[in-house]
Amino acid sequence: MSFLRYVTPSSTSFSKNDPTRGPIGGSPPANVSGTLRYEVLKRAAFRCELCGASAEDRALELDHILPRNVGGSDDLSNLQALCYSCNAMKRGRDKTDFRGMAARYRERSGGCIFCSIDADRIIAENELMVAIKDAYPVTDGHSLLIPKRHVVGPNDLFQPELNAMWALGAKVRTELSALDPTIAGFNFG
Repeated sequence: MSFLRYVTPSSTSFSKNDPTRGPIGGSPPANVSGTLRYEVLKRAAFRCELCGASAEDRALELDHILPRNVGGSDDLSNLQALCYSCNAMKRGRDKTDFRGMAARYRERSGGCIFCSIDADRIIAENELMVAIKDAYPVTDGHSLLIPKRHVVGPNDLFQPELNAMWALGAKVRTELSALDPTIAGFNFG
C-alpha cells in the first residue's frame, strides 16, 4: 500500500516507508529537498502535527506555516507535517503553527488513574482514545472511553479527539453487538 499522494505542485505527500520520495506524478518543489522533508517528518514522529494521525494511516504533507503566497520560506522553521485532510482544511489561508499540538496529545497528570491505565484493561484504542471495561459496570459490557491526553472534562477535548471518541465508540458498539445480539441500545454519558 502506498502512502504517497500528489496534491498540488507546491505540496508534497510522503510516507514513513519512504519519506524522501517526491510526489506521485511529479517532482518535489525545487526548494524543498528530500533531506528537508525527512527532517520535518522525523521531528513530527511521522505523525500529523494537528490531528496526530500516523503516516501509516494517512498521507502526510509538508505545510508551510507562513504560506509561500504571503512570503513564507522553505526553511525548516517554517515547515510542519500535516495529513492530507488537515492540510486541505488549512490551505494557504493562515499561518497557524501546529508543531506543538502533537506534544499536547501526550499530556498526562501524575496521580490520575486514567493517565496510567494498565494495558490488560484496554479493550480497544485508536490514535487519541482508549476504551476499557469499567471496573464497576452498570451492565455487562459497560465500557469507558478515555482520551489519551489528560483533560478535566469533555469540553476540553480538541475536535480530533471528539472525532476519535465517536469512531472508537462505534467500534466498541459493533464489537459488543457481535458478542451479544440481545443488546437493545447504547448510550453515552
